[in-house]
Amino acid sequence: SRGPPRGRQKGQPVHVELSVSLEQMYNGSIRKLRLKKNIICPSCEGTGSKSKKLLDCSHCHGSGRQTQIRQMGPMRQVITSNCIHCRGKGKFIKSTDIRQKCRGKTVIRGVNILKIEIKKGMKHGEAILFKEESDQYPGIIPGDIIIRIKEKKHEKFIRKGNNLILKKSISLRESL
Repeated sequence: SRGPPRGRQKGQPVHVELSVSLEQMYNGSIRKLRLKKNIICPSCEGTGSKSKKLLDCSHCHGSGRQTQIRQMGPMRQVITSNCIHCRGKGKFIKSTDIRQKCRGKTVIRGVNILKIEIKKGMKHGEAILFKEESDQYPGIIPGDIIIRIKEKKHEKFIRKGNNLILKKSISLRESL
């Protein structure tokens, strides 16, 4: 498996616990899970701008970084930090060009419905991976969603491996 392309980082994985009944784990089932996530604004294609044009920051000349030199007697101290005017992005949007749907933030909240297949015989703690289904941001590969199966306690049966155990008190007469 190849990693993400150079220069693009991948978002953090999202862990979700899904409670599943013993019957669903034994027979298998399909579950739907609704998750809210950020999606790239379709109106501005992730630019935050109506015209989809971003301007270079005049303070950092598009680099997103600012350098300050402080003279301390015979020594100089060079400090590099994120540009406070563009917040380290190197680009900015004119206030009249901000897209109202995302308010210039490049992403909007959306709903992601995952179809989760609970396979027959799945066990407590098993994971199901949905690659790159997490929050979207411009220039970043979405993170994975990891669904961890949590077995709900059954009122009669206890599961030990592939066996079902039923604890029941009976009289001596019933046992004979």
